[in-house]
Amino acid sequence: MKTTRSAKRAFVLTACLLFTAILPSRTAASDGATVIATVDLGANETAFALAVNARTNKTYVTPGLELGCDSQFVSVIDDRTNTELAPIKVGLSPFGLAVHPKTNQIYVANAGGCTENEPSNTVSVLDGNTDLVVKTIALDGLGPAFVAINPKTNKIYVTLSGGCCIDG
Repeated sequence: MKTTRSAKRAFVLTACLLFTAILPSRTAASDGATVIATVDLGANETAFALAVNARTNKTYVTPGLELGCDSQFVSVIDDRTNTELAPIKVGLSPFGLAVHPKTNQIYVANAGGCTENEPSNTVSVLDGNTDLVVKTIALDGLGPAFVAINPKTNKIYVTLSGGCCIDG
């Protein structure tokens, strides 16, 4: 394991072909010029981060820490009908996420609670076809926040916001 202080400042930026605007408890899709749909996620859900699965035409949305750090659900939107499907129960406080285009798996960083007594320190792996959790990966570090995938090397990268380590 390689340790570095710069891990706290690691950010991952990804470009999306589909422009998506995020509003509190709403998600809006756009073709670049006009909004083509707005999906209401309900009173008990918020929109923080999202990932589009082009293979299944679904968008996965995490609430981040907007729900008081108590959420355990990822919202799923059917991009064909612009409706919310059944949410998926994952770890505590799902934050960042990414879709692996080759394996059709979705990786969700579960940041944990707002106190050190409520760590999650896990990444939930979802099957893109069934929307079921197929694996939970425990991490050696606090506060998994963002996920990036290199499909060429099949490596998954997760930032740890509460620690100082990068494992690569």
